[in-house]
Amino acid sequence: MAISDAMRYRMNTGGSAEDLYSTIRDFLAASPDAATTQAAMRQYGISGEDVAAATGGASGGLLSGNILAGASWNSSNTALQNQLTEATGQATSNYAVAGSTTTDTLNQLNTYLAGGGQFDPNATVYLQAGGVDFITGVDKAVVKDNLNQIVKTLGDQGVNVVLTGSPYAKSVEDVITNNFDPKVDQIFTDVAKANSNVALVGTQGEILQNKALLVDALHTNAEGTAVYNQSVIDALSQFKNEVPS
Repeated sequence: MAISDAMRYRMNTGGSAEDLYSTIRDFLAASPDAATTQAAMRQYGISGEDVAAATGGASGGLLSGNILAGASWNSSNTALQNQLTEATGQATSNYAVAGSTTTDTLNQLNTYLAGGGQFDPNATVYLQAGGVDFITGVDKAVVKDNLNQIVKTLGDQGVNVVLTGSPYAKSVEDVITNNFDPKVDQIFTDVAKANSNVALVGTQGEILQNKALLVDALHTNAEGTAVYNQSVIDALSQFKNEVPS
């Protein structure tokens, strides 16, 4: 592995590899967008291998086919993986993480790209994110900005995004008592209308209000998963930027 300019400079000025890795982690913790991250890498001579070593990830790589991202309605959904592979004829990989926020997912994306990772322009990302933000009190403006950054960054790579829209519920208790409007929150509709690479899934709120489709307050049982998965697959037909009102 070649030594990067950043690593060479750090070692020649009395620093260590861990010093550089700490600097990289501090930078990424500030949640820079992908363009800012890549510009900083070029400016300071940081390599993809440096970022991978700092974050414990694998440098480079190419993601293709169907890619699950976001939170738990995708992370533990092996049935959706299998159904997407069957429906599209493309392999499906799962990078979703239970309990993740939109900030977590944005950081995951930026770290992957900063490490030299790329997307096949024929890939499709299936993103379920935002609901965790709502019930933990994250400001809607932050959620919307994060989602816009994610889908725009993917769009710049030629990637389509199937985005699961969340209803606005301000707490788990409100979900349990159905004290929320099941309609997809407006920020998801706005993001989808502003980005032609986005198709919107609008069933989450209705599923959450039908307790017969849930295994607990926030997660689907087998029947609920089947309803959700079909709506995700059906959303693939939307890619004309015709978003449900």
